[in-house]
Amino acid sequence: MVQITADLIQTCFELRNTGIREAACQYRIKELAETMSILYKILKKHKDNPEAQRYQRSLNEMLSRSSQFAAFKRSYVRKHLGDYPDLENMVR
Repeated sequence: MVQITADLIQTCFELRNTGIREAACQYRIKELAETMSILYKILKKHKDNPEAQRYQRSLNEMLSRSSQFAAFKRSYVRKHLGDYPDLENMVR
């Protein structure tokens, strides 16, 4: 009886909607890749022109804790503070 119950639980909760879960996971991976690509472009523009307020505002928004994938973006900037020392306050 225990084995049958365990098999039933596994079938119901672990195998159900597998295709939907994989699609959702792929969607999140794609969104993360696009978001990071945008961050890289803005960081390059900021590095080329650090005085531009436009890029400062964009980075401030992208690096806010409430933004999508904030932990990934903030972690990347923290690891590259040597390239972007003026962004330290945004990621602490």
